[in-house]
Amino acid sequence: MEPSIRGPVTSALTRKSRGPRTRLGKERSKHNALTHGIFAKVVVLESEPQAEFDSQLNGLRKDFQDGGLVRKIRIPGVLEKCLDLLGTLKLRIETNGFDSEKDKDILTKLYGVFDKDQSGNSLFTTYSTWPTIADTHGQLPSAEECKSRFLEELAKEMKTLVRCQEEQRAIESKQMKLESLRRVVPDSPRLDQLIKYLTTLERTFDRTLSQLERAQRMRLGQPVTPRIDVNFSSS
Repeated sequence: MEPSIRGPVTSALTRKSRGPRTRLGKERSKHNALTHGIFAKVVVLESEPQAEFDSQLNGLRKDFQDGGLVRKIRIPGVLEKCLDLLGTLKLRIETNGFDSEKDKDILTKLYGVFDKDQSGNSLFTTYSTWPTIADTHGQLPSAEECKSRFLEELAKEMKTLVRCQEEQRAIESKQMKLESLRRVVPDSPRLDQLIKYLTTLERTFDRTLSQLERAQRMRLGQPVTPRIDVNFSSS
């Protein structure tokens, strides 16, 4: 038998190899060790449209900067932060009444920058109405009544967020139960192996019972049927 020369030849070629030499080869090979690219200097590849990336990036920035925390309550910890801010706003208005500068700072964090032309019925929109009414005189509601009505709206908003919080916790609880059940169920390779073990054990039990039955017949002097071995194989 001729000795294998693959090892020495491969080692010699490896020692002589110095990597790609052409510019195209170097450009292709420089990403060989790339795993996730989170620290990569190049974000958009040459084959990808820069304009589409810029559009998505600007949209995400605008959404996170102007959208307010209430629009991101699905992110862990954000909903609790919203409830804390609303609680601070509630305590401040109950104690000192309306303070447009400080109040709007909290409302901006919650709902984003206020726009008079925006549609929707957020608490920010409600707030922009009641302080104006409270500053007027005549037959309109008094400042104390305006404060009470706004606090009612604020309480409704907090109840809505608390309900969302309870729903999130219920979903998380169900997810944890499903995860615990998933861990109990073996994966596909292990499940196939368990099925093979079960089949082997069943065959062993059948063979043992058959041997016991033959031995019992022989002791009693009864005729013994000829043994028939039938083995099935999936391979």
